[in-house]
Amino acid sequence: MATAPNLVVAGDPGVARKLRETGRFPAVYDAASAAELRDLSKSGRVGSPAAFMFAPGFVEDLPAAGVAVLANGLAGSGFTVLVHGFFAERGDTFDPKVRVTGRRLRMSELLANLGVTEPAPAVARPSAPEQPPSAGPAAAQPQAPAQDTRHPAQAPAQPPAHSQPPAAPQHHAPAQQHAAPQHQPPAQHQA
Repeated sequence: MATAPNLVVAGDPGVARKLRETGRFPAVYDAASAAELRDLSKSGRVGSPAAFMFAPGFVEDLPAAGVAVLANGLAGSGFTVLVHGFFAERGDTFDPKVRVTGRRLRMSELLANLGVTEPAPAVARPSAPEQPPSAGPAAAQPQAPAQDTRHPAQAPAQPPAHSQPPAAPQHHAPAQQHAAPQHQPPAQHQA
């Protein structure tokens, strides 16, 4: 699919949350039961294209609205439908258009079954902002000698004030962290 579908996860809020966090779907809805799925359908919030997943936690709380009836109807209407193998094992029969999984899927397999194959844009974005802050400490280094000229004995107390703004780079640039602590302990021992 060129456009990622809106996704309805029926019966597993944890999977819904994980799929939402991928950032690959325009919207991810969680429906715990047939009644919630009906209400969601009536609300008009789920637009096309859409895909539906049925997990073992789905509650069939409406008459004639079991997983087989719902999944077969949705697949017959052209929607992508993924059903956990639990329902087939208990004896439900599904249309060949319904994808029945017999095992736990990895996230990449789940995304592929839902028609999402393009990489998430959110994955590339967090790594890009991490690099500019690492350039920030290099810019802060000229400021450190200015503080050292004020009071050499107080230099160890002042670098922690400078280390607070570039907190993120400290996790990604351990070489810079090691350089700062090596200079600080001798100054602390001398004082």
